[in-house]
Amino acid sequence: MTNQIAVKLPGLNMSNPLMPASGTFGFGDAWGSDQVDFNQLGALAIKTTTPHATTGNPQPQIAKLTDGVMNSVGLTNSGVDVVIKEKLPKLHVNYPNLPILGSVGGAALSEYVIVATKLAASGLVDALELNVSCPNVAHGGMSFGVDPHAV
Repeated sequence: MTNQIAVKLPGLNMSNPLMPASGTFGFGDAWGSDQVDFNQLGALAIKTTTPHATTGNPQPQIAKLTDGVMNSVGLTNSGVDVVIKEKLPKLHVNYPNLPILGSVGGAALSEYVIVATKLAASGLVDALELNVSCPNVAHGGMSFGVDPHAV
C-alpha cells in the first residue's frame, strides 16, 4: 500500500502534509511541545532565526483568551550560531526522521543571506523558509512581504 498523503517537494519528502506554523513549538522545546508527538508530523518549521540573539517584543508576549491565544512574540531567538550548535542537534537526536525547516529572518537582505547560508551549510535543516513578515529596515521598516520585488 502506498502512502497517499505523502508530500514530495524538491529536496524534501514528508510522510504527510501536517506541519505547524513556523515557531509554534519553538525549537521543539516550547510550551506545549511535550503534548505533541512530533513523529506524527510531516515536518517541523523551527522558530524564525536571526543572525544574532533577539528578545522580541516586550512582555507580555502571549495572552491566553477563553477561546484561544493571542501573541506578539517578535523574533525571540538565540541567534543562528546557537541554534546550529545547541537547538538543531537536539531535534535530530530526538526526531531523526523528522524533516526540519529552518525559518530565516533578519532586518535586511544581508541578514537573510547570513542566516540562510549558515543554516544550509549546517546540514541540520532539510529546507528553508523565509519569514517575509520581518521589518525591512533598509526600506523604512516595512515588512519584506509587502514588496514583491524585495521578496
